[in-house]
Amino acid sequence: DLCADGPADVFSVSANGFSTSSSDVLHAVYKQLCGNGEIIARVTSVTNGGWGGIMLRETLMPGSKKVSLKTQANGNIRREIRSSTNGPASNLNYSRPGHNWLRLVRSGSTFTGYTSTNGTTWTFAFSATVSMTGCVYAGLFSESINVNVTTTAVFDNVFVTNPNPALATPGTMLTDVSAPDLQVYPNPTSGNLTIDLSAYGERAVRIELYDAQGSALKVIELDAAETATQQVDLSGYPSGIYLIRAASEGIPDATKRVVLSGVQRP
Repeated sequence: DLCADGPADVFSVSANGFSTSSSDVLHAVYKQLCGNGEIIARVTSVTNGGWGGIMLRETLMPGSKKVSLKTQANGNIRREIRSSTNGPASNLNYSRPGHNWLRLVRSGSTFTGYTSTNGTTWTFAFSATVSMTGCVYAGLFSESINVNVTTTAVFDNVFVTNPNPALATPGTMLTDVSAPDLQVYPNPTSGNLTIDLSAYGERAVRIELYDAQGSALKVIELDAAETATQQVDLSGYPSGIYLIRAASEGIPDATKRVVLSGVQRP
């Protein structure tokens, strides 16, 4: 079970066997994701010419509908989409040296994939429409190239987020209110971070800092029109991914992912 998310958690997943277009043969760790959300992971190594990747799939059956993004950790990246149960998967290959960070985002029936060299700046890979149930499985997987070879894929910086897990009940009308444009810089940062709150005008704002495991680390309460920017010092925390959330009454929360680098773990 993919139950521990964060920069400090390392997952080593091994598999042998060979997938076909309509049936997956792989080893995975996963958690259920209901509603919109995303999964991010860095693939640090893959052995024996196999694959390591991330997936969003409807069920745990071999022929499940799925969207996946995988890499051989050598610049070769492949996206796979199976839009019908037990149907053929559609593949598309990319050559992106150094792009060992993978990201899949679900928004309704739209699934979008990205790759990155640093976990902060993301390069678009694909967008696809696949009809899946409200709750899917988000996971990491390894996949071999034949039955005689074992592939081990190693992952870290695993991040599964579910910013809006609630699903509307029948007959419910939802009003789309956009969250303010929250800006943070520099990102990545070595410690000092500036949060630009100019989009909030004269609203009171609550700033929350979370680690990738969802633990609250810091809360800052700002009165209306107190400041257009807020400084946050992250130098006391270990390197990894953190989440900044800004909350203000009457509007949706805004979140930004921050990469803290170059800091020695206490």
